[in-house]
Amino acid sequence: MRSGFTMLELLLALVVGSVLIASVFGVMINSSKEFRSQRETVDVRETLRGGATLLSGELRNASASRGDLLAISPESLAVRSFQSTGAVCGTSTKRYGISGAAGTFGSGADDSMLVSRTSGTTWNKAKVTAVWTNPGSPYVASCAAWTGTPVPPMVIELAANVAGADTLGVGVGSVVRGYRKTVYKLVSSSGRWWLARRVGAAGTYDIVTGPLLASGAAGGLAFAYYDAAGNVTANPAAVARVTITLRAESTRNGPVGATISRRRDSLRATTTLRN
Repeated sequence: MRSGFTMLELLLALVVGSVLIASVFGVMINSSKEFRSQRETVDVRETLRGGATLLSGELRNASASRGDLLAISPESLAVRSFQSTGAVCGTSTKRYGISGAAGTFGSGADDSMLVSRTSGTTWNKAKVTAVWTNPGSPYVASCAAWTGTPVPPMVIELAANVAGADTLGVGVGSVVRGYRKTVYKLVSSSGRWWLARRVGAAGTYDIVTGPLLASGAAGGLAFAYYDAAGNVTANPAAVARVTITLRAESTRNGPVGATISRRRDSLRATTTLRN
């Protein structure tokens, strides 16, 4: 009886095994490439959706006739952005205790506020000239008429910010809405381009989403502005709708000096202002 394997049989088994292993590795590599490709596609689409949602939301809350568009250009936008809210719970001359405050109340040159009158549905245009966040501030001693808030957690001082405006009719129960200048544009960082914003008097831009294509013709961010008649306009006060175009690419990086193939996609959204 013969035992063991011949050299030919061992070589044949080795060849067959090598072919099978190579096939398995080939399937795994292809699956990995497909998964990476799908992930990059999803990343790019999420970048586009996130950027479009943010910019559209800012513009839907803006009114050109109210002066909310501070500056416009094909690749950047400066808007009065809604940043804070609260309710007046106590008063002392032009100083107001604020309860339920949310967000940041700014008193910079480009910050402003709308305050509702207690006697109607109109809003006063106002300017925050000072903010105190120390509880028990002497400027408004208490919110005695406001249940659950005996001491105002925040006090603001208001002044009219347009000729003829005033703070008459503002009292306990008035709602305050704070706005800050916010600039959106493309910025370059670490060799890539990103949608970024600068709020108020900040000295730097914060990255919001990306990466996007580089600035320039057919770049990563583009705005087109139209008036009520559908004509292109460069006048911020005449803008009725804005078309936003975003062009994004995946974050995939390769070796230095290698040709990098990145997934790219684009999205266009049109938003109507609340004029």
